[in-house]
Amino acid sequence: MINVVCQFFSRLSTQNKNIDNLERLFKDDCLLLSSNQTLIGKVNVTKYFKEMVHKNRIERVSLLNSIKGDKSTLLVNYCIIYADQPSPVYGAAIFKINRKKIDYINYRHTTQIIN
Repeated sequence: MINVVCQFFSRLSTQNKNIDNLERLFKDDCLLLSSNQTLIGKVNVTKYFKEMVHKNRIERVSLLNSIKGDKSTLLVNYCIIYADQPSPVYGAAIFKINRKKIDYINYRHTTQIIN
C-alpha cells in the first residue's frame, strides 16, 4: 500500500514524466475530497491532479512520512514546492486503498512560514 502512495507522489512531480500514467493508480469510482472539491470517477480525479501540477507549476512533491491506520487506510504528510513560492506548502492526506488501487483521497494543504 505504501508503494502505491509513493508512486502517486513521484508521478505528481513535474520532474517525472509518468504523470500521464497517473490514472493507473485509481479505481474507476475513485472519490477525491478536499475542503472545496469533490470529484467522482478516475477520469475526473486524474484530470484534476494533472491540471493542478501544470497550473500551479509544481516543482516537487515529497512524501514526508506515513502512518498506517488499518490494512486499507494510510495517513501521509507531504510537502509541495511551487516554482513561484518561496515557502514550501505542507499537508496531510488520508488514502484508502483497495487491491493496490486508490479508492479515495481526503487531503488538506497548509502553508507554513519559516523565519
